Amino acid sequence: MTHAGQKLAFQAVGPLDLAIAQGGVFHLWCHSIDIENLQLWEPLDNFLQRVVQEVDLSQRLSNRELMNLQAMPKLAT
Repeated sequence: MTHAGQKLAFQAVGPLDLAIAQGGVFHLWCHSIDIENLQLWEPLDNFLQRVVQEVDLSQRLSNRELMNLQAMPKLAT
């Protein structure tokens, strides 16, 4: 794995684990040209395989769904 691939894996796993533990949101944002230039396809694929294993499909949101969720008014407790 390239140094950039190791860095990607290290930087993405911690926030993912935190979001899972706290019931929060993890948003992955990247450009395919950067992935190509840095040869990160394999590390990205490995990371996404982990997401598939650890995050239930019912808990995954599209960008639109996430924006709609954030636009919902907060309920008073």
